[in-house]
Amino acid sequence: MNTVLENQVQTLIEFIYELAPEVQVEQANVIYEDEHANLDVYPPLTWSEDECLELQHRIAEQTVDVLVDSGYFILAYVYTPEQQIELAQYKLTQVQQQWESANRVLNKAAALGLFHGTAPALA
Repeated sequence: MNTVLENQVQTLIEFIYELAPEVQVEQANVIYEDEHANLDVYPPLTWSEDECLELQHRIAEQTVDVLVDSGYFILAYVYTPEQQIELAQYKLTQVQQQWESANRVLNKAAALGLFHGTAPALA
């Protein structure tokens, strides 16, 4: 990412925090189509869907201004509490599957005498 784009992203993040200091903003690792950057915005779980939509609209207005002023297409998506819960459940399932796979490898290695520790427990 070039410096001008990084500055635009940082300025947008600061704008989001000015609107809602209690949110969490993360720069997404995946870029689709013609976007230059993507931001994921996580409001507190106590927010209503209407509050999330209002924040989404305010951010969208700002991203349009950034596009017009700089030519950078930066998207920001506000996750509702329900979406955050679904995402957390999905991530937990992925981690559990990865843990089970790693544990199988360590158990096989232990049975072959290649691993002398114990596999960590999943909490």
